[in-house]
Amino acid sequence: MSEKEVRMELSHWSIISFEHNGKHVGRVLFGHPVNDPEHSWNTSLIVSVDGEYVTTQNSVYRVVGEGSEVTLPLSDIEYIRAGMSPEACEEMRGLEGEGFKFKGGIF
Repeated sequence: MSEKEVRMELSHWSIISFEHNGKHVGRVLFGHPVNDPEHSWNTSLIVSVDGEYVTTQNSVYRVVGEGSEVTLPLSDIEYIRAGMSPEACEEMRGLEGEGFKFKGGIF
């Protein structure tokens, strides 16, 4: 593997596959920057994964430590873009099922 210019290293990461009507529509990477763990980061669509290197449409990222791969409905992409973890997405869907509506980061 040739040397890659890494935009950012991410910990506590997830590769998120999105599905719509039972079909795979794309994957993104979600995680916390190693040098700024209080914040979250999500990427553009993943083009390839090569070991610890994840190449997106725009950049190369390196994942470190424990991570996961999860599948979410495409409707959860707004939560991910707002900085919520995949686990928080499930909680949000539960709240929406109780009648709460999510708009731009607030109810």
